[in-house]
Amino acid sequence: MTQDLHERVGQALNQVYDPCSVASNAPLGLIDMGLVRHWSVDASGRVDVTLCTTGPGCMMAGNIMRAAVEQLEQEPGVTHVALAFDTAFQWTPDAMSHDGAIRIAAARARATPNPPLRYQQHASG
Repeated sequence: MTQDLHERVGQALNQVYDPCSVASNAPLGLIDMGLVRHWSVDASGRVDVTLCTTGPGCMMAGNIMRAAVEQLEQEPGVTHVALAFDTAFQWTPDAMSHDGAIRIAAARARATPNPPLRYQQHASG
């Protein structure tokens, strides 16, 4: 039961999207974004989660926490949710999952215009 619940908690956490990734048209769940540092589930159904943010001034930390708690409380077998932030951890893109990094890179490539360039210094005139 605890292993199954542990897996479902991970899936539930990844169904909560990082607001900044949503804003950049590449929605990533908390796990794919690398914002979940650790989670555990005990036999009573208590879930402890340690999160981080992408930067110390993240204005969305409260929203992320609230969404994670709401998502986890919907999981059958979860009796209590405790979340904390690891303020010592400095997030970098290396924390993202492989799939998450690919999706973010693709979104950035789509968002970066690549107009044809014509170098004027060689133009005759």
